Amino acid sequence: MKKMYYDKIADLMLFSIDFKEGDKLIVTLNHDCREAVKNLVYKAYEEGAAFVALRYMDDFVNAAAIRAGKNSVDYPDYYEAFLRETCEPGWKSVNYSSFTEGDVYGKLDKEISTRFFKQYQDIIKYRREKILSGAIAWTLTFIPTAYSAVKVFPDLSEDEAVAAYWKEVIRIMRLDLDDPVLFWKEKFRKDAERSKYLTGLAPEYIEFKGPGTDLKVGINPHV
Repeated sequence: MKKMYYDKIADLMLFSIDFKEGDKLIVTLNHDCREAVKNLVYKAYEEGAAFVALRYMDDFVNAAAIRAGKNSVDYPDYYEAFLRETCEPGWKSVNYSSFTEGDVYGKLDKEISTRFFKQYQDIIKYRREKILSGAIAWTLTFIPTAYSAVKVFPDLSEDEAVAAYWKEVIRIMRLDLDDPVLFWKEKFRKDAERSKYLTGLAPEYIEFKGPGTDLKVGINPHV
């Protein structure tokens, strides 16, 4: 069952970054996302990817360094160079995320943790700026895990919580449809039409009214 959803999620991820034949792809993941990412990699190569690079992240690894008292780590030169190169034209980015060890930092020294992550933020600064500026196409998705599910549905058993979490992901992403990509294409088309229409009205403000609500929000004419 998950395999079917992983296929559809992969389709949506490639659609959302406007993936084209000849593009190169960097995929960030942790170990619980491996099966889902395999579907993405297969599809990317089938659709003509020039190269797919995996960037493995693990909270346990970072926590181990902090627990050992490392204020910083001696990152090899290639690591930052790799992150910079994958921001060059022709590269696109997808992040598959899940929370499996979210409490791993809870009992660690806060000062050491702060210095450790400050160094990491410096290492990825260039990539972060490129992503936030829209210079490279990127997207992300979340894969439910037992750890995250019981956090969201604490009154359910682990199996029930995972099923409930997947139910919400399926509903939100429209994975229950035969072709979720077609749904989102049509939705974006309609949203663009509505946006154009509303812009043409040139409203001075938008008014929200309802039980306990009477709010006017002015429209910035310079935006």
